[in-house]
Amino acid sequence: AAPEKERAPLLLAFCSEFAKKKMLCAVQALAAVPLAPPVALTPSRAPRLSNRTVLHFNHLPKCAGSEMIEVLQKCLPSGQLRVATERESTNSKDQQAGFVVGSIREPCSALVSLWAFGVAGHGRLRAQLVDRGLAGRFYPSDHDPSAELHGAMFREWLAHPARGMFQQRFDDSFPEPWAVDCWVRVESLESDLRRCLHGFEAQGGGPVDWSKAEPVLAQQQRRREAQLVQTGHDRTPSDKCNTKDTKEACHNPSTHDSCGDYFNASAASAVFAEQPGIVNAFGFASCCDGGAASTNTPQFEFPGSPRGSNVRSSKT
Repeated sequence: AAPEKERAPLLLAFCSEFAKKKMLCAVQALAAVPLAPPVALTPSRAPRLSNRTVLHFNHLPKCAGSEMIEVLQKCLPSGQLRVATERESTNSKDQQAGFVVGSIREPCSALVSLWAFGVAGHGRLRAQLVDRGLAGRFYPSDHDPSAELHGAMFREWLAHPARGMFQQRFDDSFPEPWAVDCWVRVESLESDLRRCLHGFEAQGGGPVDWSKAEPVLAQQQRRREAQLVQTGHDRTPSDKCNTKDTKEACHNPSTHDSCGDYFNASAASAVFAEQPGIVNAFGFASCCDGGAASTNTPQFEFPGSPRGSNVRSSKT
């Protein structure tokens, strides 16, 4: 019995040393395993109020902002609408306290509208070119936005002062484009705006006065469907839209010919190449196609995210 008692402490010491070595090996093995990079808190995961009662509309130029504001002012309760004007922006901080709505348009169509707006004597870009003595190079003196008469002048404007402009204005207005709750495409304005208003109500805003919203939406849809393509000198939007009888019909006027009449293949290709963020996120398929294949739930890449790691901007 005595020898067994003497061996017990030795056996215990051996087992203890073995356990220490085994533990050390386990620690070394864990240290050799590469750790996943820490997950950064993206702006979309920032805390938001559970019931955001303010609808924050971001007015991107030439994206039916005036029409949308007309509807929103009539159907939302007093104090529930805030508008980021054409020179302002929205970001994740605005989204934390407000329901952010943005509007977008197929790029070729937007640029035709912007040029025609300048032809009629309006807009920041027109004023800047006037100040530089360049308006005569890019806008016709007869104020006629005819594609047949002045298509070459439009493409010259497109290749120089307007190059990449729609993407730049989008980036300035939406520095964090994922921080938008709902998007309205101009090509689907009425249905997309209804969707956004329902989303605003569902998360605690409103109530929306649909008895006031629907008549305006219906009127705007009729106006859009009834627009006639005019050509030649019979169309003078800057004059017609200043007359009392036709001002309502010429809402923020930029009357012009059919979008496709202004573009050749190289000009169309250049526009899509110069507006890649908009084209890729919203799925615009081709120049002047009316946004047929586009989506109102775009995807944007967060800064610093792995290539191809996208986050959907809106789930409304």
